[in-house]
Amino acid sequence: MKKNTLIGLKSLGNLEFTRMPIEESVEPPPADGLILPGIQAKQDIERVKSISYQFSVGYADRIGYRDSMEDKIVICGNFRNHPDEDYMAIFDGHAGKEASAYCADNMHLYLESLLNQQKDFDIPSCITESFNVTHERMKTHKSEDGHFIESGTTALIALFKDNDLFIANAGDSRAVFCKNKTSQLITEDHKPTSDRELKRINAITGGFVIKNRVQGKLAVSRAIGDYKLNPYVTEIPDVFGPYKWKDPEYEFLILACDGLWDVMKEQTACDYVRRCRDPREAAVKLRDCAYEERSKDNISVIVIWFPGFVPDEPIIQEPKKSQPFLRSIKPPTSLCLPSTQDSESEEEDDEDDDDEEEDDNSDEDEDEEEESEKSKSEREMDKEDESDKEESSKSENEENGITTKDTEKINEKSGTPVPIHFDSQKTFESPRDHENGSVTRDGSSEKIVVHSVRANIPSKSFIVKLPST
Repeated sequence: MKKNTLIGLKSLGNLEFTRMPIEESVEPPPADGLILPGIQAKQDIERVKSISYQFSVGYADRIGYRDSMEDKIVICGNFRNHPDEDYMAIFDGHAGKEASAYCADNMHLYLESLLNQQKDFDIPSCITESFNVTHERMKTHKSEDGHFIESGTTALIALFKDNDLFIANAGDSRAVFCKNKTSQLITEDHKPTSDRELKRINAITGGFVIKNRVQGKLAVSRAIGDYKLNPYVTEIPDVFGPYKWKDPEYEFLILACDGLWDVMKEQTACDYVRRCRDPREAAVKLRDCAYEERSKDNISVIVIWFPGFVPDEPIIQEPKKSQPFLRSIKPPTSLCLPSTQDSESEEEDDEDDDDEEEDDNSDEDEDEEEESEKSKSEREMDKEDESDKEESSKSENEENGITTKDTEKINEKSGTPVPIHFDSQKTFESPRDHENGSVTRDGSSEKIVVHSVRANIPSKSFIVKLPST
């Protein structure tokens, strides 16, 4: 009997069932790379067709919170075998990845052919024509599954030739200059809600915008592909330039899809790039920041550093030094560990031993009353000496600016106190877990001052040597 996958039958009888395999989508890992003039850090033939001999270039992308990756990055250095020409592009696909993949594989080839045929070398016209040729030829191209491509893609390209830079855009990706530390937006988003695009769409018979979408379906008004929405959605790009990118006032260029610009301002992006050590780190920083800001789209970034650009000093946050724990220290009488207190501690220990011997002798021989009275007077003198020492240590702490508030937390630089605990066995425990007592740090002498607040320990201060970290 044939195996069956039907469910919900009232009587199953002797039917056998098999579990249908579920096709799981594999999320592509985040990608990034660095190109130095004439050097590629790692091979990436999917994104880097050839390396640049003019610029340091960094790129990064990731799928983000989408189910599929539809963005494509293209870098063609040494364009047309000219070391002073470079082509770079970002294609942001929608309704599938077929259109962006086709453009990534073919648009630079069509542009190269058009530039080679152009006699008067009208670069803006060649760029516009390359968008049109790509759009028309993709219409007859079949995808891997044998169907014609119905998806679409935005397109943002940068073409460098000698000292001139041309930017072409169809869609909502953006190109941003950093000029004299200030962001300069080059492109204009092609949204159906903008006055210019709304007027163009309404001028076409049957064209309308509803719910901020062309014909109620697409959120961008210019793209390559989307044949069912032509001519309301057009492939004709805006071409900007030429910009004299070799001028010292131009520092770097950012190309990115809307996955970045939906959550980040242009000036913020430029500020991030200026604090990075290389363009790859800058591209990764922008990509990851957009992801952390919960960008809902794929994220793709290209950062191009112009020769002569010097980044700002990176803001390095020094790691906080861990506060040493005094977990098991002998009773307070042995806490005077610094060299200045060694002799005093030894004297106190000797005096304690003498007191014990005198007590034993008084029990054995009651005739030694004079010695016991003498020991009492010595103990009183010792107490007075200890009180004098305590006052001197407090005055010394006050001179060093050390406070003893129990509720404050440790600050390595300012030397504010830390709560500490004396238990019944007269040992220290974690100063971060208790609030009985306090510890203060004197950075100059590498010491702390402990103030006891336990009833069974006299309230006085002890100088404790910090363990080396």
